Amino acid sequence: VVWHGRGPLAGEPKEVRVGPEQVERAYEAAVELGFEPLAVGLRAVETHAASLAGVCCVSWMREYLEAASRGLCRADPGVLGMSRERFKAEWREVVPALTAAAGLAGGIVPAWERVVSERLLGDSKLLGRVRGTVVGLLARSDPRWAGVPSEEATDLLEAYGVRRKPGLIRCAGSANLRVGDGVYRMEDFEPVAHLPDAWAGAWVEGLLAAGVRQVTTIENEYPFLSYVEESGGPAGLGARGEVAVYTAGFPTPSLVEALVRLAEGGGEAV
Repeated sequence: VVWHGRGPLAGEPKEVRVGPEQVERAYEAAVELGFEPLAVGLRAVETHAASLAGVCCVSWMREYLEAASRGLCRADPGVLGMSRERFKAEWREVVPALTAAAGLAGGIVPAWERVVSERLLGDSKLLGRVRGTVVGLLARSDPRWAGVPSEEATDLLEAYGVRRKPGLIRCAGSANLRVGDGVYRMEDFEPVAHLPDAWAGAWVEGLLAAGVRQVTTIENEYPFLSYVEESGGPAGLGARGEVAVYTAGFPTPSLVEALVRLAEGGGEAV
């Protein structure tokens, strides 16, 4: 036993060293004082991951869950992107996060975050509390996001249909959009248009009617704005039969569907 030599803890044990035959007794004593062995979390998450893998129909998610289960059996939470210290502190969040990630991987009807949370976890606020962990799990497991830095994945859940804010189509070009009884000219929006994704149908129809021949998608905001400006603004893009669209890193399902419809209608995607 190593003792504190001075200060308010003088005379109290600072470090206790035990031999192999004393480890179990030391753990038992520690548990009585409120200590939780790392094995508790490892066993709980390993069992949960294996259970999810047994019913998962998405190959990449099933493989990830199986790898997580194997790693946790070896007391290695690295496949989850966690150190042992962090895992021990946060493993209770990992259990619902794995459930949510597996559910989202299988595809859902797009809905607001609280609605999705209630469907997958039985708690309308739980997905919001473990959102960061879910994002990390999906970024590591879904091959679509290979190489995407975690700091750029904050809006990743939008790509799975989880809505936290109203969707927008940010674009620039020339077309007349017929919405209800009104007609809106895209070129009147400066420097670019921010259209509700509920207008996606009118947007596609307007662009096809305007004879758009090229659809340029740009992932980052600054290059998108710069490209529009260098192209002569919305009118300049429209004059050459082009529409520029800002997709961010993780385009929403509604935007992807609209872009597919544009491509099928004759536009060339670049």
